[in-house]
Amino acid sequence: MADGRLARLVRYPVKGLAGVEIASARVEPGRGLPGDRLLALARAGAKTSAPWRPREEYLHLARDAYLGSLDVRDPGHAPVVVGVPGEGEFAASPGADGDALGDAVASLAGTGGPRPRLVGAPVGQWDWPSAHLSVVNLATVRQLSAAAGVEISPERFRANLYLDGLRPWEELSWVGGRIEVSGAVLRVVQPTDRCRATAVRPGSGVEDLNVPALLASGFGHGFCGVYARVEAEGTIEAGAPVTVTPGRGREAAPSGATPSWPRAATVARTVRESADVRSVWLADPLGGRLSPRPGQHLRVHRAWTGSPGWRCYTVSAVEGGHVRVSVRLDGAVSTWVHGLREGDRVTVTGPFGESEPDLSRTRDLLLYSAGVGITPTVAWLRHLARTPDPVRVRVVHVERRADELALWDEVCEAVAALPDARARLFLTGEDDRNALRALGARSGRPARADLAADVADPCRTEARLCGPRPFVGAVRSALIRAGVPDAAVRTESFTAPRRLRTEPPRAPATPGPHTVRLGGDRLTWTAGAGSLLEAAEAAGLSPAHACRVGACGTCVRPLHSGRVEYLVEPTVDTEPDEVLLCCAAPLEDVEVGP
Repeated sequence: MADGRLARLVRYPVKGLAGVEIASARVEPGRGLPGDRLLALARAGAKTSAPWRPREEYLHLARDAYLGSLDVRDPGHAPVVVGVPGEGEFAASPGADGDALGDAVASLAGTGGPRPRLVGAPVGQWDWPSAHLSVVNLATVRQLSAAAGVEISPERFRANLYLDGLRPWEELSWVGGRIEVSGAVLRVVQPTDRCRATAVRPGSGVEDLNVPALLASGFGHGFCGVYARVEAEGTIEAGAPVTVTPGRGREAAPSGATPSWPRAATVARTVRESADVRSVWLADPLGGRLSPRPGQHLRVHRAWTGSPGWRCYTVSAVEGGHVRVSVRLDGAVSTWVHGLREGDRVTVTGPFGESEPDLSRTRDLLLYSAGVGITPTVAWLRHLARTPDPVRVRVVHVERRADELALWDEVCEAVAALPDARARLFLTGEDDRNALRALGARSGRPARADLAADVADPCRTEARLCGPRPFVGAVRSALIRAGVPDAAVRTESFTAPRRLRTEPPRAPATPGPHTVRLGGDRLTWTAGAGSLLEAAEAAGLSPAHACRVGACGTCVRPLHSGRVEYLVEPTVDTEPDEVLLCCAAPLEDVEVGP
């Protein structure tokens, strides 16, 4: 339980425009703040008859940054007044007044497009139909400012309730919990995924600070704040004390949760696996809903200490709602992980990573690893032991010394339980013959012939490689020379923070229109659409994504034809024939794989 205070209370009379600070408001179940987002500027052709419509049907900051320059006055007893730079002030009332406002906004946009319509709605046009109130923790905003090296205005986050007196980021543990203020009770329903709208400097209409990129590169996720709905009515007042009860157990894992949601996992136990590898078992609130597949990883987030503190770790085992990560001591974050104790709470996201291959079409599964890269091998073998497939499994692992060897006993036990499996161990720096004999290990590194010997049918072989880049490169080359298709040789690729990024997205080099084929779907992209991901979402598609700024690799797709540019430089490595949907725009007609 945490205690704070309601520092500010803000409503937004017109969706996408500036907010108006208020002293108090009566809230009721099923509704947001009175007068909040009941007006909106609808795009031409938008279907606005239903009580709630998705934001793509309206003008909004993420796509129409110039809206940030509009001023809003809300007397509370008369029509809302909207000031449009260079055009004057307009009463925000649907009908003739709304037409005049739409004309002024269209003139400000300068695109020559059709006039938006001012529309009213019976319920607030919030970002989500059941997320009535947006809540931001001011301590988190201050930490973001410290990371960026510039003061970040809380107004960028367009919250209804701004809370203070709390710890940074503790709001990420509130999902499923309650906020009590002035007798009203709010239920926290989900964390708030931050988009390009936060890049717009309040009152200017200018994109000057890439907040999503800052979140992703500095903190490893794209969330700031939470959404809540009203459970018990009350009149909430600015300055009032606030009590927060975090979510617990299944209440913290709603059915709509996604892997990208940050949440607090609890350390169930820790195990020393070798001289420098420790396993941490985590009770993940989403463990029962989002059980990791073999080879997937969790992202573990440490509190801000002046530099990015998140890393990706392969899930080496899953047991019920508990997941295990096995971490080699190497750097500040891994040192912190090694110091975790039972009962500690850790912020995690995930699981991330591609799905497993179709083993029904695979004759050989090759699992080659070096060092702590053994973790996906263990996960794969555990999976095969539970759901045995008629597949031939060959394991090769390389380590330096016997005392650095982690999880090898698990590998041997799993291999022994499978019908057609074999494991070989190579120790590159071990000179103790007794140790080599006891482990059945060979000294040195595997030769190309050792690796090629495992390939019985190259066309029905899948290989999974994990380890240092030189190891992965050498093994990949040996397998391809042995006839294994390049696409069948997959490597573990984790993202670690490279640098904090705050530069705003660039404007597209071409105006379009360009035709985009995304899998079996077709859409038209124009410069106002933003990235390929934003254009796909505006067309009603839902491509998988997480960070939205090229920092996680979740939205990577094969680029079959055409050229693209990056509006934001990604921090993950991609192949020349791949594209990150979240930060790329087309330079011509393009075809992207599913």
